[in-house]
Amino acid sequence: MLVCKKIRLKLKKADMTALNEMSRWARWHYNYILSERIDYYKEHKKTLNLYEHKKGLKVIRQDYPEINCVHKAILHNNYFRLNTAFQNFFRRLKGNEKPGFPRFKSRFRDWFSLNFDNYIKVEGQTITIPTGGRGKTKRFSNITAKLQEAIPESQGQTTITSDGKNFFVVFIAEIQEAEKVENNETIAMDLGVKTLVSAITSDNQIITTKAWSGRRYFQKTVDNLKSKRDAGIKGSNKWQRNQSVIQRTIRKGINKRTDYLHKVAYYYTARRVERTIVIGDLKVKEMRSVSKKLNRAVQNDWVVADFSRMLEYKSKKFGKDFYKISERGTSKTCSQCGYQQEMPLFVRVYRCPKCGLEMDRDCNSARNILHRFIARSEPQETVSMRIAA
Repeated sequence: MLVCKKIRLKLKKADMTALNEMSRWARWHYNYILSERIDYYKEHKKTLNLYEHKKGLKVIRQDYPEINCVHKAILHNNYFRLNTAFQNFFRRLKGNEKPGFPRFKSRFRDWFSLNFDNYIKVEGQTITIPTGGRGKTKRFSNITAKLQEAIPESQGQTTITSDGKNFFVVFIAEIQEAEKVENNETIAMDLGVKTLVSAITSDNQIITTKAWSGRRYFQKTVDNLKSKRDAGIKGSNKWQRNQSVIQRTIRKGINKRTDYLHKVAYYYTARRVERTIVIGDLKVKEMRSVSKKLNRAVQNDWVVADFSRMLEYKSKKFGKDFYKISERGTSKTCSQCGYQQEMPLFVRVYRCPKCGLEMDRDCNSARNILHRFIARSEPQETVSMRIAA
């Protein structure tokens, strides 16, 4: 099974400056080739071929020698990244989805990651990161960094990224899956925003787990900081100081939320005995159409997708079977007699007028998901993807 292992780096200040400068010029190069591709389409009314586009790199390096501080692998990967962005754009356009045209990368947003392929050398707990240029044109010397944890046994493609303060190396590695758990027990889960997990087992045991409780606190704190930042001139020293505080606060909130999700996913996959884990396939689009009041929680803090990915790879890691099935209609259907009724989002308890069942709506939905899985009323497929650890 392929996973992405993210490890924090211990760097000197000079090396941090070098990586930030490389990221800045790599972002500039990405924006430059994006503008080239847009101008080419406007002039010729057709898209520029990937390999024809790559031939212009030599000219760019001659015209802008500052870009030579960036390693060649990063510049070559920029063309593939841009090409993938356009392929996704045309795929969404063809499927009548929201297209999402490739955007220019802003220096005020996320740090531009550096994809080195297999050029990074690893020796024990030390890695060597190559920089661009040769001889007199080499602006930065190769960077040596210490790893904060053990690396995977087999590493593939490597990427350097940053959250604005700390730097990380991401390895694509293959890990061995555990042997399958030997029992026939099943647990079905209904995932949500306020109650993260409402689960029911095949022996009718109900388990609920609340969502991370710090979401509103961090949202309010970030809103106040943004108001303070926007009172100044964008790009000024004061604006940048406030922006760094905002990024630090957001980063702290994301780290706390991710830690909570990992702990919950570990409980359901490693500590519980059920061999089969079934979840409802809840999509962002469906939640948007349900309630406008939930839009911020859904669009900005959509933890369900992250949590389902964690469940997915941890299930494989600990020898469990993982399934996703459609949960359409599970909240409206009585899990005891099958009667259907409308259930607005503010109604949190399912009361069946036919059989008298009274049950939490999410637990009722989880029981319907379990029944649907056992009955195999719809085709299911075991999910197999590359998942981030």
